[in-house]
Amino acid sequence: MTELALHILDIVQNSISADSQNIWIEIKDSDRENILEITIKDDGKGIDPKMLPVITDPFVTSRTTRKVGMGLALMKYHAELTGGKMIIGNNKPKGTVVKTLFVRNHIDRQPLGDLTGVMKVLFRSRENVEFLLKVNTDSGSYNFSTREVKEVLNVKDISSQLLINQLSEMINENLKDVKLETN
Repeated sequence: MTELALHILDIVQNSISADSQNIWIEIKDSDRENILEITIKDDGKGIDPKMLPVITDPFVTSRTTRKVGMGLALMKYHAELTGGKMIIGNNKPKGTVVKTLFVRNHIDRQPLGDLTGVMKVLFRSRENVEFLLKVNTDSGSYNFSTREVKEVLNVKDISSQLLINQLSEMINENLKDVKLETN
């Protein structure tokens, strides 16, 4: 994976597979503190406690379709490459938290990439899953909630192409306003 947004997508797909109804994506990008922090939290079924010590091993997976699970392993590798780390919290059966810290100005830190594109994919993924995106930078903060959008627009589903395009424009503008660095 060439950008962190794709890692986010992969980990959120794990949350969806774990029957999560609510998924929180939090990004802290601070030039002053020299960190990029990505936290993904869900209310899914959690990780089997026996799996927790080896969950970032690429050859350990709970999937039955293939015997390799690269998502967490790659995200951890890319964080550690910058001098950062990954912390995984588990509250089985109440959910999982994956927090990844990167040294922001490290030459090996991947760019954040197309976060809005990832959100577009997620909006189409499951209509019964609610997503909350929180972004904090040195220039400000921005929150986006699918639940809030559905309530304001009085709709149950936001997967129509027209609505997704409008939401994408709104997210992009707000990410520019808080100066989230994507490359």
